[in-house]
Amino acid sequence: MHDDAYMRLFNVRGRQYDAAMARYPQARDAEFDAAVAIAGIAPGECVADIPCGGGYLGRHLPPGVTLYSVDSSDVFADCMRATGASRFLLAPIDDVPLASGRLDHILSIAGLHHVVDRGPFWQECARLLRQGGVLTVGDVPAGSRVATFLDSVVDRHTATGHRGIYFDGATVPELEACGFSVECAEARRIGWRAESRLALADFCRMLFGLEGITTAELLPRLAEGVGLRETDGGVELDWELMFFRAVRR
Repeated sequence: MHDDAYMRLFNVRGRQYDAAMARYPQARDAEFDAAVAIAGIAPGECVADIPCGGGYLGRHLPPGVTLYSVDSSDVFADCMRATGASRFLLAPIDDVPLASGRLDHILSIAGLHHVVDRGPFWQECARLLRQGGVLTVGDVPAGSRVATFLDSVVDRHTATGHRGIYFDGATVPELEACGFSVECAEARRIGWRAESRLALADFCRMLFGLEGITTAELLPRLAEGVGLRETDGGVELDWELMFFRAVRR
């Protein structure tokens, strides 16, 4: 049986999430750029984005890359079709209709904390990647300020609730048991960026589908719970992700 917690959640709030990414398309640039840099993707390689959400990775990839976008949510499938995206696959993330060894890289960014049992996904990635292919994942670390914010503020104000299954000390052994050698495991501060504090709070309110809380009310909770800092030309939210670069043995 597939782990469908991710699918159920984004079938409820996927449109709000995609609307946030459309209104503030540069907000998470640092997050996607960091994942691509860690992966070390070269022009001409074959890449899959799993789960892809509404398809935000493509513009961060080098030219000449073949990109497959995979997601299990019907709502995100509708969003992808509306963009005219090619090579989109609506499928469970642990049962992707691609040939074994087809891919040079798989990237998975900030979706896996909604997956209760990641073992079948790691195994599917090992099947899809050629020997020497690279799996690069980035998600929220257990015990971080981001995890606390998600499981408190977001949990209280979204219709679906939020209880994440975050990356911890078990992640590397899980990957190694599924045929990977982990070359990199590091937490990074990743600034979500907007032109003003209110714009950044509005992005987060839309992205997480928050209800019963205004943008102005959310702002101090972001500042206190996660951290905000002024930068040249804007404001950054002090987001944090744990990145792993794992090579298929």
